[in-house]
Amino acid sequence: MGSVEIRDVVMLQNEVNSRSHSMLHLEVLACLCIAEILSLAAIATLYRAAGKPDTVSFLWSRPGILFLCLVAGTVVSLCGAAYQTFTVRMYDLGRCRRTVAVNVVAFFGVLILGEVGVRAFVTETLRGPVLFGVELRPYVWTEIRERFAKRAEEQRSEQYFVFDSLLGWTVKPNSTGERVLFQSSAEGIRSPRIGIEYASTKPGCRIALVGDSFVFSEESEFEKSWGHQLELSLSNGCQVLNFGVPGYGVGQIHLRYNKDVSPLHPDIVIVGFTDTVTFRTLGVYGFMTFAPSYIPWPIPRYVLENDNFKLINVPLIRPDAIYATSSIDDLPYLRYAWNYAPNEWEMPGWQHLSRSYLFRMYVTFFPLHSESRPEISREEVNTLNAALFEKIQDDIRSNGAIPLLVYFPNRDDYRASSSLSPVLQVLRKNGLEFTDLTPCLARVDAERRFVAGGVHYTSEGEFAVAECLSPKVLEYLTRAD
Repeated sequence: MGSVEIRDVVMLQNEVNSRSHSMLHLEVLACLCIAEILSLAAIATLYRAAGKPDTVSFLWSRPGILFLCLVAGTVVSLCGAAYQTFTVRMYDLGRCRRTVAVNVVAFFGVLILGEVGVRAFVTETLRGPVLFGVELRPYVWTEIRERFAKRAEEQRSEQYFVFDSLLGWTVKPNSTGERVLFQSSAEGIRSPRIGIEYASTKPGCRIALVGDSFVFSEESEFEKSWGHQLELSLSNGCQVLNFGVPGYGVGQIHLRYNKDVSPLHPDIVIVGFTDTVTFRTLGVYGFMTFAPSYIPWPIPRYVLENDNFKLINVPLIRPDAIYATSSIDDLPYLRYAWNYAPNEWEMPGWQHLSRSYLFRMYVTFFPLHSESRPEISREEVNTLNAALFEKIQDDIRSNGAIPLLVYFPNRDDYRASSSLSPVLQVLRKNGLEFTDLTPCLARVDAERRFVAGGVHYTSEGEFAVAECLSPKVLEYLTRAD
């Protein structure tokens, strides 16, 4: 064999060895990648254990079996990577180190890029990060309580709505609200200016409005509110008093009537509400019930026991006491709270991972199983709200007044694909008489029906409400005479 042939054989052998070493490096890289993917999947699956009562029940569940398989796969992959690494080191120690280093850098680089990518599209709110309109879970109590406490301190000198140990929150008497848009009377009623005492007046008739923000006319000046427009349209010396408070549920409407409205003995009481009022009735804490709005106060919670109403959490806990608790689990009556689900809150032992928005995105789109609770069931929504509506009407009648239930539509009621509002389902299912303002507001051009960027009515919408209710109010007044 000539020298040329020997050289060709050696070159060929070196090329074969080089390819063999390259394959070994690729096998090391593949084993490490598989181990990392399986370990991430195992951690994600282990999180499912937080929703199980104990370790044994988790391991016997499908997520538990999957977790054991993933752990086994991770161990096998790491063993394979270790074996291949030992083999490669015999030939090329430097290249082996570079392979492992590249893998580690790439692994953490992908995680960091993913975290940065998620955070780039997140909007921070009082309750935490929101990604494309979806609140990321788990909720972190320490973050929420700090934000609410800070907001409360910022608004301490500008409060128009204040804590009330029975109602949760109410209108502060003789107060001026944000942007001087709201003023209140001595009785805590919305008024054109502070200092007015409606109780000392003696009008020919008195009409009281009680309900949520659509009754209050939250985004309108007093002079443009439908309540004031109704008073002007009656032109018979009737006085219209606006006891509305934004955010109220049916339970709070009932309590507001008995505490503040009934002492003034109105002739007609208009009880107004919108679609979400029924779910607010089953709320316990404002920061859970209203998102992303800032309502830091607790909510009085009714339950029915043997067909009798019972307020389970009155007197209400003060807001500063709510946000002084170290854990969400320290708050009382959580199981009665409509928007509370234990699986959506930070789990013990996972506090560090909960700081990652990438992890929160996983928890949000692959949530833990939530146990159903009879205290917040659909049946409870229907039964409790129907009973409260009937109780409100009975109390109004027993005080010598005429009740008028009125439904205020929102934007969703005018969408072709919209379903029947939850509160309308309750009213119709239980045969309760009410006035639906949806056709009335439909007379206003769709572009001018609601405040741009808001949820309430424009001045044209407010006028349409007053125009629709005026004939019915006059009819009731005539009937009373």
